[in-house]
Amino acid sequence: MHCMKLLSATAVVLLVLVVASGLVLPARGNGQSTIAVEPQTVDVTVGSNFSIDISIRNVGSMLRFHFKITWDPNLVRYVSRTLLFQQGWSVETETVDGLGGTYVLQATGGMFSGDASWVTLTFHCLGGGSSPIGISPDPDSWWENPSVLVPFEVVWGGTCNQQPVAPVGGVVLPVNRLAVMAPYLALFGLVATVAVLALKKPET
Repeated sequence: MHCMKLLSATAVVLLVLVVASGLVLPARGNGQSTIAVEPQTVDVTVGSNFSIDISIRNVGSMLRFHFKITWDPNLVRYVSRTLLFQQGWSVETETVDGLGGTYVLQATGGMFSGDASWVTLTFHCLGGGSSPIGISPDPDSWWENPSVLVPFEVVWGGTCNQQPVAPVGGVVLPVNRLAVMAPYLALFGLVATVAVLALKKPET
């Protein structure tokens, strides 16, 4: 009898927990909305192009957003961008500073919640090294409504690892031209010696 009562009490507690969990409100984007460069790491060869996406995740009731992307203009050159906007969204402000290495985008549209990539940026690799693709911490943010401004949590920026171009056919090594020509010079000397001896051969 005691065991039956214990089982009944346990069942009631479990039922209460299940109901309570169903009543928990879904997480909002406030303080948890993230912005990220994807992929986080790009390996690219000097002289080639590569692309990254700027994604906003776990956002709630977003009506507008603003972010700034930075890179090293000595190693990376901006090529183009492709907007990946949700239906009803449009650009409010967009600026590219290739010399300074910055891209700024502000857009607005209908109410959006959830995860999405918003723009693809394409770059050209200028030289070997490692170029950080950064997300400026200020004023990257989104608007829940015209008067409520919520900052993004920057999950990560990105890194572009740029490898030098490998020469076609293998690695180029320094060459000692004299060493390469030595066998030919020796052969030429031997032929010249034989020719001279032939000319000096006495007549019989």
